[in-house]
Amino acid sequence: MANSVALSLLTLALLLCVAPSTAQEPSPQQDTNYAPRPAFAFGWLDDRSAFRAGDTAVIVIMAFDLPDANVSAVRRSGSFTVTVRGKTGNSTYIADVRARLEGAPPSWNITFVPLRAGEFVAVLEEERFAVGVSTLQYAVAARDVHPSASLASWMYFSGYVVAGSKAFVSVIPRDAFGNDVPRGADDVPGNGYFRVSGSYVNGTAVEFLDFQYNGWTGDGRLSLEFVPTLAGDFLVQVYGDNINRTLRDSPLLLTVKPGPTDIAKSTADWKHGTNVLQIFSKMEIFINQKDSYGNLVPEIHPFDAAVVEKASNLSVPVGDLRIEAVTEGIQLLSFNVGEPGEFVLTIFDLQLKQKLSSMAYIYNVFVGYSDGSNSFANGSGIAQSVAGSVSSFMVYLEDQYRDPSPVETAMLQVQILSKNGSSAVNPIMSPMVAGNSTLQASHFNVSYTPEIAGEYDIWVLCGNIVLNNGNPYAMTVSPGAVSTFISTDPLFEPRVKRSVRNEVTVRLRDSFMNPVVSLEPKLRLQLTSANIPTLVNTSSFAAEEFVNNKDGSYTTHYVARNEDFYGDDIIMLSAKNRNGIEDSKLHIFVEPINDPPVILAPKSIFLGGKESREGYQIFDKQRDPFEFSIVEPDLRRYLGNKSHLLLVLSLEVLEGTLLMTLPSGIVATAELKTDGNNHWQSLQAYVAIAHHFVLRGTGIRFHGDVSDCNNAMQRLFYQGASHETRLYITVNDLGNHGCYPDCSEMMSRPLSTAKTVRLVKMKPMNSRRAILVGSAIAIEILAMLCLGGVLLYFLVKCMSQLRGKQIDRVNDEVRTREQMPSHQMSLSPSDDAGYCSAPAAVLSLGGNRSSFQQR
Repeated sequence: MANSVALSLLTLALLLCVAPSTAQEPSPQQDTNYAPRPAFAFGWLDDRSAFRAGDTAVIVIMAFDLPDANVSAVRRSGSFTVTVRGKTGNSTYIADVRARLEGAPPSWNITFVPLRAGEFVAVLEEERFAVGVSTLQYAVAARDVHPSASLASWMYFSGYVVAGSKAFVSVIPRDAFGNDVPRGADDVPGNGYFRVSGSYVNGTAVEFLDFQYNGWTGDGRLSLEFVPTLAGDFLVQVYGDNINRTLRDSPLLLTVKPGPTDIAKSTADWKHGTNVLQIFSKMEIFINQKDSYGNLVPEIHPFDAAVVEKASNLSVPVGDLRIEAVTEGIQLLSFNVGEPGEFVLTIFDLQLKQKLSSMAYIYNVFVGYSDGSNSFANGSGIAQSVAGSVSSFMVYLEDQYRDPSPVETAMLQVQILSKNGSSAVNPIMSPMVAGNSTLQASHFNVSYTPEIAGEYDIWVLCGNIVLNNGNPYAMTVSPGAVSTFISTDPLFEPRVKRSVRNEVTVRLRDSFMNPVVSLEPKLRLQLTSANIPTLVNTSSFAAEEFVNNKDGSYTTHYVARNEDFYGDDIIMLSAKNRNGIEDSKLHIFVEPINDPPVILAPKSIFLGGKESREGYQIFDKQRDPFEFSIVEPDLRRYLGNKSHLLLVLSLEVLEGTLLMTLPSGIVATAELKTDGNNHWQSLQAYVAIAHHFVLRGTGIRFHGDVSDCNNAMQRLFYQGASHETRLYITVNDLGNHGCYPDCSEMMSRPLSTAKTVRLVKMKPMNSRRAILVGSAIAIEILAMLCLGGVLLYFLVKCMSQLRGKQIDRVNDEVRTREQMPSHQMSLSPSDDAGYCSAPAAVLSLGGNRSSFQQR
């Protein structure tokens, strides 16, 4: 068998026209180390040159003149390439190209995966030894149809069709590699593989009729068809295979237009939903123009109408018949009724001789004179109600002269409809007259019991006359009393920690499952201990106000401070309304946590008194009214020796020096900061006098209990040239606190507290003196303003008087010149010059220069 394979490969190699090397080989005389150049031929394994997209193609490599000693060198440095349509290696035509040179040379091959369908030529060469180029032909067929690669589109139109007509979908079948599956392929799926579904744009599903798979078309596509019957805009999804994979470009947008008007399918609806009409009113009925599938047809179709009295079967003339379009597909037919009785209305198409809905419409006309503007409804139930409670209101019928207009109870209609259309309430109407309900009345009591909270419209009609000027009354139904059986249990975390905001959410509902809103002012949290029936001190339990979530749920937060309390607790949730108080218990467990230390100190300290040899004493218990100390909240619950609860107290000043006296027992923990050194340093040497020692520096830090810290703060002095500086106080509790429930641990994460105090040498001005100084300044400013105003007044007055005198003087001069004789006007030049000098001087002070020059 091996001989037959070798013979086959040799025969194939001879047929492939292997290109020999054109390089001249050296003769043995020229090179004693002569090695022949290898040659290669290529062929398809088992002569298979036809594939399907995605198969693995195998090319056999045949080596010639390749000694065994050179096999490893060829394996290491050989470079075989495959080129298809100018693309070498992996491309859109082939992928996963690999040269497999493992094992002996007879087993060498090249593999790749063909992707594109069609006929191709593979160009093969080995670049390292330059043995020439070989070519192999192969063909690739498409694989099975793949839905995600197949293309869907409309066949004969661009997405418009009439209801009841066929819509055709064109499918270009493609395999997973994007190759078109040719027409007539044996593996193309048939009926049952494709399907369509429809929906409105908002996602609501719609049904299509008569889906059918038509197979191949003349242009090499697959045809699908279906019949839409509803008018509107739809999204058409096209699916393939059994797992509903959508095709490319799916969904397709489809617009379905209504068909022609079908008289038999068209319908009519009474306006306001009543066929009981008051005499001398207008009969109104809507005509719904529909096609054979019930879609409204927007065109205006000509209709006619006839009226017949039911008792006599005689025709009643209608002189003022009017038909007008009110919206697309709907017309309003109306005429006045002038006779009481029972009548039959027929709407028809005169040309087609066909009646609307193949039926007649009966209406009754009663004698009544109620006026829609003058008649009214009044009472609390017309505006608001409570779910589960009986509400009522009165209806008063009056004519156009505001006189009572009595009618039978059957003529009065009350419709209570929710504005969202989800519910309605059935009312009970009672005439306000003695006797049975068949008597006529003009006053009626309407009662009802709503169950669903929300906004409602109350329509009150006397026959077809709508009260309130043709408008409904707006009514609000509020939720009923909170039901503890239906309301959900509060949502909360059963294990809580102190000093942390914990959330509690409760959902309140009434007996009819209505969310109860706007009760946040009446909700409160109460905390009681599981072991103590009385309420816990509210000062240690901080509960926030409830927040209305607008959906019947309320959320609040609380912080357990329970004055160092831990263990099992109960939170009481109370809801208060007109029916009483409803309580709910929340069982919680409070874990103990470390409380941070507290620094009691004012924001500013004014250093009073004379400076001593040690400096200014920052705090003197006998002198100062404020607190200047350290408080450790966990000290009271500390189970061990309280002197073992240690703190770290740090005191630093921005400028100057601090001086402090400490007991010698804590010298090992004391540290200092000095001028020019911003690092804490331990004490190298000290002198103790009477079991105490004195520390001096810009910063002092030590370990001690609460008593040690407070004694040190009362012996703290400040020295410095600056009139003002900052004192920084920091306390760290080293993680000490009370205990856990089993008291086995007494440590936690350390907590620290810091505070900054302003130190001022100059004593501040007292409040009385400050008020006096401020008042004096204000009085001085007011006096200056008054003086300035008086001065400005007299200045303006003087200028005004001076200006008036100047104007009078100029006018006198002008008047004098006008009265002089003509012979006195011809003066000598010297006299004239002397006369004119005075007016010129006056004009320079503001006279009327222009009028004087004209004269």
